[in-house]
Amino acid sequence: MILGVEIALIVFGIMALAKGELKIGKTKSVKGGAARLLGLVGLLPIPLALVIILGMKLTQDQQTTAILIELGIVVACAVVMFGVGAALATPIEEPVHRRARNVEGEDMLDLSNDSRRS
Repeated sequence: MILGVEIALIVFGIMALAKGELKIGKTKSVKGGAARLLGLVGLLPIPLALVIILGMKLTQDQQTTAILIELGIVVACAVVMFGVGAALATPIEEPVHRRARNVEGEDMLDLSNDSRRS
């Protein structure tokens, strides 16, 4: 279970870094540098857990402690990534579709005056 959440955070993190946009739900998103920083937070759980667990020099008997530490780190990174993202998110703007017009203001796709059509 923890591995699945870590993989999801990595995927969201890479997408946020590459696109510069982190979608929060269907109607909101974070764009620009903030999205990229949140993407970095999504990539943190595995390296951060590795450094902390190796630094504590846990033995095989303390495996439960290592799992709880990793779980805490994953949950904290997910809450920061999506909690801060939700606070910074703005509504997604719908794209405006416009038809191309020529200089006279006529539709360029209007073929009714085309002399080739007889």
